[in-house]
Amino acid sequence: ERMDLETLETGLRRAVGRRKGTEDYVAASLVERLAVTLDCDLPTPRIGEALPLGWHTIFCLQAPPRAELGDDGLPRQYDLIPPVAMQRRLFGGARLEFHGRLVVGEPVRCESELSETKVRSTATAHLAIATLRHRFFGPAGLAVVEEQDIIHMDVVEGATEKAPGAREGRPSPTWQRANVFCSATMRFASSTAASSAPDGATARW
Repeated sequence: ERMDLETLETGLRRAVGRRKGTEDYVAASLVERLAVTLDCDLPTPRIGEALPLGWHTIFCLQAPPRAELGDDGLPRQYDLIPPVAMQRRLFGGARLEFHGRLVVGEPVRCESELSETKVRSTATAHLAIATLRHRFFGPAGLAVVEEQDIIHMDVVEGATEKAPGAREGRPSPTWQRANVFCSATMRFASSTAASSAPDGATARW
């Protein structure tokens, strides 16, 4: 098992530096649909106006055919991350830097790179973590840098949910439950926002 993890780590490290470029267009129709989905109080940006911060995420997406998707709705094979034979795939978080603004009606280019990989083991699971760096450019230059952590996980066979000593010395977390109501109108608006995107256009991996 240890040798398998070492082999996996070696393969992932060799892939660090892989790059790809994706071109798109900041279409006013998509921006309007996202504004409706988010129920924004502010006026929807028009052609020639700056795209709101964070809205870059609906552009330059990977769009594999449905036949190439796994049971979890994600591509079986990524463009940048080598195959990882682990049971679960998780989104581990993201970090954003804003250097400029993308503009509605202008082209956008995303340069993506596999910047770092890690393989870790805990008492309950094996983890393979891949960090992707995406840089978004408009005609005026660099606008957004986004780093994403993609986690592959395998549960250790025979491990209990709480391994002895796994949380020793750590304070117990305080949880607060929040109920979010999603109306039929909101669900319809969400489907409308995605209606122009191809099946599986949900990832930039």
